[in-house]
Amino acid sequence: NTTIHEKALIFTHALSTEIYVKLAGEFEIKLKYDIGLAAGMGFLGLQGPKRMKKTTITGEAAGIAKRLQTQGKRLRYSESEIKSFPQIIMDPELYEVAVNLQAFNKQKFKKIKGTEKNIKDNDYYHWQYTD
Repeated sequence: NTTIHEKALIFTHALSTEIYVKLAGEFEIKLKYDIGLAAGMGFLGLQGPKRMKKTTITGEAAGIAKRLQTQGKRLRYSESEIKSFPQIIMDPELYEVAVNLQAFNKQKFKKIKGTEKNIKDNDYYHWQYTD
C-alpha cells in the first residue's frame, strides 16, 4: 500500500533528521542508530512474560529490515566518511516510493549490495543526511 509506505518513509526521514537533531542537542549525547526498511507483511503481537510483555513484529519483511539495520552498523564502522546522522537502508520497493515522494534527496541515495545473512548480494539503497 503506497500510502502506508509514504507515511513510513516520512516518519523515517524525520527520525533520521529533525528528531535526531533535537534529541542529540537536548540530551548532549552522541546518538548512533541506523534504520533498516523492508516492505511486506508481518505479524504484530505481544511477547514475553505475563507482566512484561512487549510489542513485536515477526515475518520475512521484519527479518530483512533487521538485517538491513545490521548492514548499516557495518557500514558505520567500516567507512570513515559516514557522519553521525542515522543511516537508512531500504529495499528497492521502498526506494521507488521514496524517490517518487521526494522526501529524500535522490542524489544522496547510494545503491549497495547486501552482505548479511539472507540479504547477501541483493540490491538495497543507502541514504544518510549530511549537513
